[in-house]
Amino acid sequence: MNIRDELEKRKLPGILLMNNGEAVTEKNWAERKKELLDILSLNLFGFTPKAPMNVCGKDIQKNRYKMFGGKAETECKMIEFDTPKGKYSFPVEITVPKKAEKPPVILYLSFGPGYPVPEEEIIDRGFALVTVDYKDITPDSVFGDFKGGLAGHFIGDRDRTLTEWGLVGIWAYGASRIMDYLIARDDLNTKRIAVAGHSRLGKTALWTRAQDDRFFMAYGNNSNYGGCGVIRVHKGEDISDFIKIGSYNFFCEKFKTFLDTPHAELPYDMHYLMACQAPGYAFVTGATEDDGMDPFSEFLSLTDASRVYELLGRNGLIHNGKMVKAGEALTDGDLGFYVREGRHFMSREDWNVFMDFFERKL
Repeated sequence: MNIRDELEKRKLPGILLMNNGEAVTEKNWAERKKELLDILSLNLFGFTPKAPMNVCGKDIQKNRYKMFGGKAETECKMIEFDTPKGKYSFPVEITVPKKAEKPPVILYLSFGPGYPVPEEEIIDRGFALVTVDYKDITPDSVFGDFKGGLAGHFIGDRDRTLTEWGLVGIWAYGASRIMDYLIARDDLNTKRIAVAGHSRLGKTALWTRAQDDRFFMAYGNNSNYGGCGVIRVHKGEDISDFIKIGSYNFFCEKFKTFLDTPHAELPYDMHYLMACQAPGYAFVTGATEDDGMDPFSEFLSLTDASRVYELLGRNGLIHNGKMVKAGEALTDGDLGFYVREGRHFMSREDWNVFMDFFERKL
């Protein structure tokens, strides 16, 4: 199968033409990126409020505690900042390996206690691990409920405006507030911080880095609709699925207005999101039995977004023109991709291939 022919068949909206029809160049890419972010904000994620003036990390406990037989030390902080309804804070856990001086960092957006994370393997490979339970930023509510957590400080019990942010945007905002705190530390390599997440939090990780280029890298695992994969001609979940179970909360209210819109007429597609990672790094993993998004649509998204990297003198996704097989990793370029056998899950296999990619880019 010819990849370019497949991309042409899907008729993706152009990423290398400005809204006024002018060609995108290296000099005006920053302006085009802003246009793409505005399109995604207007139609999918909603617009993100301005960052607060001050962010601080307050100790939850005075002493660090040792982990993994003394190989690492962990501390807990409350990330605190101003909102329209006063101060808001949420906890994060920071684990730093003792053997590494100023280690690179993985900010992991977690589903909370009980969700498996190979922490010791991460530490043994020399990464610091910063973990936040996404529900501490704001609850994972449904059917238009934004009363809890950080959402309550911006929206509360009123109806959202059509283009006001959804939960993915709010979780991403929280991730950037963690970055505000981390960059002030002198014991971490703050130029090498990756934001990582699975499923809805994979969408969040990619949206975080698209808006906040202080992050060195984004890792989206099984990010599905609203994540990496292009929507046109994709296989998997659709707008109706989000509306049915109430998780349209992930996105802005305008998202629901496209319920009966043919995919070919959508004003966005997710190669926009991947193009907005440029010129930074992003890694994506999919699974052969994931019902939410087919890996081929993710591959096509990365392939088309690579044109921006090439424009900027970088390498996007480097491949041989064929869709990868399960177990085959593409890690030579600034965009990386991996598909494994199995279902919708963030496995130890996924973690290790992601860390392989991260190590190659250090």
